[in-house]
Amino acid sequence: MLTEKIKISSWQATALLTVNIISTAILYPPGFVPQLAGRDAWISFALSGVFGLSIVYLVVLLCSRYPGLNLLQIGEAVLGRFLGKLVGFGFVLFFISTTAAIILEFSDFMVTAFMPRTPLAVFNILMILFSLYAVYLGLEVICRVSEAAVVPILVFFLFTMVFMIGEVELPSLLPVLDAGFMPVLRGSLFFLSWTAQAFLLGMLYPYLVRPQQAAKIGIYAIAIISFYMIAGAIFLEGALGSGQVARLLYPLLSFARLIKAGGFLERLEAVVILIWIFGQYIKISLFIYFSAFSIRQVFGLADYRTFLWPLAALIAALSLTIFGNSMELENFIKNILSPFVLFFALIIPLCLFGVTILKNSVGKI
Repeated sequence: MLTEKIKISSWQATALLTVNIISTAILYPPGFVPQLAGRDAWISFALSGVFGLSIVYLVVLLCSRYPGLNLLQIGEAVLGRFLGKLVGFGFVLFFISTTAAIILEFSDFMVTAFMPRTPLAVFNILMILFSLYAVYLGLEVICRVSEAAVVPILVFFLFTMVFMIGEVELPSLLPVLDAGFMPVLRGSLFFLSWTAQAFLLGMLYPYLVRPQQAAKIGIYAIAIISFYMIAGAIFLEGALGSGQVARLLYPLLSFARLIKAGGFLERLEAVVILIWIFGQYIKISLFIYFSAFSIRQVFGLADYRTFLWPLAALIAALSLTIFGNSMELENFIKNILSPFVLFFALIIPLCLFGVTILKNSVGKI
């Protein structure tokens, strides 16, 4: 079994999961969820948080039965070498393809919003190169960067909401559930592709200094994310209206442009963009690391650093070819991302847990 001498504190793991999820959650979901749930988008975010907590509970329950193993190793322990390697290879494909999609999302935003004449490849390659440095230094460095970044990010967004309280019209949130529950459920299932990423706790589990606190780590991360997404939906709806929010591709930027503090603090969208870019950097670094780590795990290689450059080239190529244009990327995010993530975040852990229970039951007969 391949092991690494990595130690991650509970706070570092919480910060890593929080930044990993919220860094992309603030881009498309604030506009896409209102398209499904209307003014009840805030309920969709709350319900998605509850679903996310169930995934945390499942992953922690599974990992607690196999101390010292991550999800890939648990797959081999439960299913045997061949099927376990097959599941591990599935995770390799998941991490690589998701990394490519995240990088394309980053590049597409930069080109669409700011530099339309700059080729996507420029942003793709620059982000991959910067991320590779963090990946080369290791998971602990990525965790420490997340630890340093999470508080300023959360404080800034709290700060923006404080200054926009006067612009929020709560009556615009009424009536609640006027279109029924199904639109809310569809909105929550869409955002579940973000909260479900808390399953990455199963990859971090063997390296936690206090693995007995794994459930708390997941709960705190989901609670923080849910609070900010719910509050964000209420503020966006109250300040812009659900119809307007649903028509905007990047509603958070429009919201930031409304902020004026004391007549001197304006144009905060630049800060939002910087925070988002830094959050994307952390997320891409983490997913490249898990891509490399999964390859190392599945193929029994000694050091993931030896094949980082070929892996980076593959991810760069996929990020430029996996989708033909921005519309295809948006369609993937709207219609395919949730089942794709849930297969690895929910279905596979659930199957592994079910087989574990079955083996234990048969063994007692």
